Amino acid sequence: LVGGVRGVAVQPRAALLASAALFQPPPISPDELKKGNIVIARVLRPHAAGGYEVEIGAPKPACLPRGEVALLPNVTSGRVPGQGWVELNEGEVYQALVIGVGGGEVNVSLARAQRAIAWQRIEQLFQEDISYNATVLSINEAGANVDIEMVAGFVPWSHWHLNEEAWANRYNLIGSRLMVKFLEMDPARKRLVVSHRRYLLQKRLKELSPGQLVSGHVCKIMPYGVIVRLADGLDGLLHISQVSKTFVKDMTGIFEMG
Repeated sequence: LVGGVRGVAVQPRAALLASAALFQPPPISPDELKKGNIVIARVLRPHAAGGYEVEIGAPKPACLPRGEVALLPNVTSGRVPGQGWVELNEGEVYQALVIGVGGGEVNVSLARAQRAIAWQRIEQLFQEDISYNATVLSINEAGANVDIEMVAGFVPWSHWHLNEEAWANRYNLIGSRLMVKFLEMDPARKRLVVSHRRYLLQKRLKELSPGQLVSGHVCKIMPYGVIVRLADGLDGLLHISQVSKTFVKDMTGIFEMG
């Protein structure tokens, strides 16, 4: 463990690498090397074509291509968006996914093995409805991309209310942390949608009670009532039947925007 946890013995990184250098992946026959298999890979050296040569227990080292080294959720270009190059140390040991077998050569991917594990964790978080402290990766016209377990998730602007000042400086939010709740996940389509508004709603519902007075401003006038935006960005409905003890025909005659 590098960094240490109270009550746990700490092994220096150099010692960890030395131990890893002595590790030998379990032997695997060529017949067992099939696309989609998970293998244990030990980094040997940089590959002449880019990436790394890794030992996987086969007669010959496998190739770890440059774009298959690690999950990088903020990377949008390249052959496989969301993954790319990082420096690895010789002797380090990882799980790898076999992505190609042919002509006596084997290609593996650390990033795709990591992605499979990441989606398993995300599915657990989704099923348990856990709030997640995400990092904002980028901002665009439709919303923000955030890091969820090294997978890029999307927050639509409809699920992240920003006041005028925050909106004007929204690009400064890149790198900040944002509490979110899960809305939708689909590993097959690599689709992950999360909501800051849902996190706030769940938090506020624990604080609100019937009869409590709250303040807000009118953000939309509808035939059946008005939508009131509370101070923290949540919207509530004031139904036309609750406006007055007498009959109300037209909401626009009573309320104005803002």
